Amino acid sequence: AELRFQDSVGTLALGHGYLATGCDDGELSIWLAPAPAPVKHLLSLAQAGSGCWACSVALRGDVVACALSDRSVAAFVLPSGERLFRLAFDDMVLSVALDGRLLACGSRDGSTTLWRLPTGNRLLGFDHEPVENAVAGGADVGPVPIYAVALEDGLLACAPNDLTVTAWKVGDDDILRCLGKMSLDTME
Repeated sequence: AELRFQDSVGTLALGHGYLATGCDDGELSIWLAPAPAPVKHLLSLAQAGSGCWACSVALRGDVVACALSDRSVAAFVLPSGERLFRLAFDDMVLSVALDGRLLACGSRDGSTTLWRLPTGNRLLGFDHEPVENAVAGGADVGPVPIYAVALEDGLLACAPNDLTVTAWKVGDDDILRCLGKMSLDTME
């Protein structure tokens, strides 16, 4: 099925019979996508005012989360569209991921934050330190934006803009343990 939009789709996610689309006008749309039936529009969740766009969207079970350029992330229950929470950040969130009990947010300021579902309570946050060989000679070392996060059963992977991926494990005791930092230089 071909879907038409009034503005560019900048992010999307598939899961559990849903398609979520986030557009450059800040609108989050949810579509029923059961195969082989045609895709059907379920609901639209207008998220922000003029000039705001959807940076990232994630689906898991009956929850969808969307990061917006206005430095916020909102989570909703499907199929109703009821908002669970809306979180405010100091900088733009570039990536979100869900694992059923947690929401991970990777920000432009180099921080990653974990939040509990369905409450939106903050579990923990941390900053990424850039690796030495990823910084051009003599360049200022500033925040390293987190361009991608992935989350599955308490395993968190973060991809900052320093040519690495760091893996973490969130234990049942809610303590974060680093499993390692990977780059092409360290892979054999």
